[in-house]
Amino acid sequence: MKLELNDAEQAMITRADELEAEAKALRQSAHDARSARDDRPLKDRLTFAATWRCACGHGMAYDPEGKVRSDKDGPFVMASQWECSAILLGIADRALLHTPPAPFAFYEAKSENQPSAGGATTREPADPSPEAYPAT
Repeated sequence: MKLELNDAEQAMITRADELEAEAKALRQSAHDARSARDDRPLKDRLTFAATWRCACGHGMAYDPEGKVRSDKDGPFVMASQWECSAILLGIADRALLHTPPAPFAFYEAKSENQPSAGGATTREPADPSPEAYPAT
């Protein structure tokens, strides 16, 4: 036997739905306000890996605001994966191979912001690794 909600109970459910919608809108407003005040250049805004580099020599990175990423059609609003910083910055050399995006859920990398990184960063590019050169 299934009990139906009475009017008072249904009113509580309706109010809870309204509060959830209001909380979601408020949360989005906070994220929008934070994004609007961050006028740093993209390279300064990116979070780089402490030691992990793409095969092309540039550091792996992500945009904490999620504005620049290859998975823009994905379900996430914020960044969800490490990517080659050269690709994110639009300066990737097309003649070189690049490390594919690495989702946070499957890859663990130490960020330059972690105290245990000891100041290590991949902000400045290094020479490409041998696997970056496509076979001829």
